[in-house]
Amino acid sequence: MIFAQHNYWNRPLSLALAGVTLAWGGSANAGAPGQPGTQGTECVASSTSDAAAVQAAAKTAAQEKLSSMAPVYRLMYADIQYQINVGEANVRGDTAQVRGSITVQGKQRLTGKVMAQTFKGVVQLNRDGCAWKATSYQQA
Repeated sequence: MIFAQHNYWNRPLSLALAGVTLAWGGSANAGAPGQPGTQGTECVASSTSDAAAVQAAAKTAAQEKLSSMAPVYRLMYADIQYQINVGEANVRGDTAQVRGSITVQGKQRLTGKVMAQTFKGVVQLNRDGCAWKATSYQQA
């Protein structure tokens, strides 16, 4: 198993990596296409562009998390690859959620065995001005 734990991005996400544990926290932003309003007014975006911005923010957050873990993964695994699949966005006012999956694959340096695992989860996001901010992740 490369990593697996149920937690949230706002709190540390413990990753068991062949006995190595590290903390995973933070979030990412993606702007909603549309016209940013002046102070005190709302951003104007279609439901389609809003959903696309939510999906982009979720994917960016996942990419940032995987990139931040890369140095630790490289200690135990070679040829590390990952694939992020982002599903449909469910936008309700200033909150949204996106279901998706991440597949991580790498070759164990010690044994040469290829390890792969897919994790399904849900990213929660909140509107932050004219952008979307990933606020939590829950493994499904």
